[in-house]
Amino acid sequence: MLAYLGRLATMLSQVANTLVGGNPDSTLSARLWVAGQLGDSRAARAVAAINALFFWQENHCRGSWARDVVFAQEVLLTVDDIVEHKRRSRRE
Repeated sequence: MLAYLGRLATMLSQVANTLVGGNPDSTLSARLWVAGQLGDSRAARAVAAINALFFWQENHCRGSWARDVVFAQEVLLTVDDIVEHKRRSRRE
């Protein structure tokens, strides 16, 4: 049940990010962390506020960004596996 609630929270964050013009595959926390790293002072303040809300997690926004990166890598590996499988099938 806890895993389900976590996935639901991630989905809501992705919807919020999409509604404000962000990538639908990224969470709002991750987007703000990247913007803050690029020098956006409003984003940096938002990151500080979000990290304070998630006080039990060490640097929630950076962690959200890192999870987005890992997920993207997993998707790419899956696609590469599919492409490689199709290439092998054609050779046989």
